[in-house]
Amino acid sequence: MRCPKCKTELIKGKRKRYETLEEHVLDPNKSNYPLRPTFVCPNNCLGKDSYFDFDGSLCSDGKNIIPSNCFSALDSMDRKNNIKVDLTRLSTNFLYHARSLSLLIIDGEKDIPPKWKWPFYALRGKILNICYKWKHRNKKDDKLFFSKTPNF
Repeated sequence: MRCPKCKTELIKGKRKRYETLEEHVLDPNKSNYPLRPTFVCPNNCLGKDSYFDFDGSLCSDGKNIIPSNCFSALDSMDRKNNIKVDLTRLSTNFLYHARSLSLLIIDGEKDIPPKWKWPFYALRGKILNICYKWKHRNKKDDKLFFSKTPNF
């Protein structure tokens, strides 16, 4: 994983106790967490108390102002998931997901397709949605509709 701000390789930091997203969903009131590995930027460009968890998500104390494209480490699972979700959801709400994709863009990185390709992702999503609805339609309704003969 690499730092999203200075693009240097992250180094292992101290093991800390922190809550993962899965633990927060399953048991939000849990107070004890196991020691987990952390990754820190050697240049401390995101703050002295900021670190990345094993998925690549940024954990911070909230004292530093962090740019919106630095919330996940480069080449991490968290960043790949964020990009994939926004690209697949372009067909539902194009402007919202196009804005969130444009916030993730980092100069010199090629993990997000160029903006002129985004409408094609939206069109692909709409076509897949139509195909899914046609494949999983209620076939009983089709039989009833086509079995009736019109009275002339």
